Amino acid sequence: MKSWNAQLSIAEAPDRRGSIRWRLQLIVPGGAADNFGSVQIQNLSETGMMMQTTMGLEVGESITVELLEDEKAQARIVWHRGLLYGCEFETPIAPAVIGRALLRAPVEARTKSDASIPLLEEFHVGVSPTIDELAIWKSDFERTKAPLGYKLIAFRQMSDGLMIATAARSDQEDSGSSNDAGPEEG
Repeated sequence: MKSWNAQLSIAEAPDRRGSIRWRLQLIVPGGAADNFGSVQIQNLSETGMMMQTTMGLEVGESITVELLEDEKAQARIVWHRGLLYGCEFETPIAPAVIGRALLRAPVEARTKSDASIPLLEEFHVGVSPTIDELAIWKSDFERTKAPLGYKLIAFRQMSDGLMIATAARSDQEDSGSSNDAGPEEG
């Protein structure tokens, strides 16, 4: 079983590339045929990504990244500065793949002072997803986010076909009771 380390920050507005870029910290296998290792994706869109790696890749080089256990993407490096590389996918990736990648992002720690406030988050499902794509997305949601206390509360479809799911999460902590079963430290 493969594991991915990810952290989602925020969604950005569309830029000049014409597709929404999502900021996240996602470590995945990737690289060129003779230079394969791990890359950290800094942002992701249907048409490209920015990643960080120590592999020493060159502009124009083709690489493969394993976005999900069942989804690889081919990309061409279009620029680099230090350890950062801008990449353009040879074929745009499906919005559903972005949605599934975003689901793997861990929830940032919350302080006790806001623990009683439900946390609402929106998740990118895909553009006009089919029933099968929606079922896969929901299965991934139930496996990754439901154990953290998230419950789906709504879906909405934008005029461009983008489907967004809204989920709520509130920490199930009763402030009036004493509970010694806090997080384990190791």
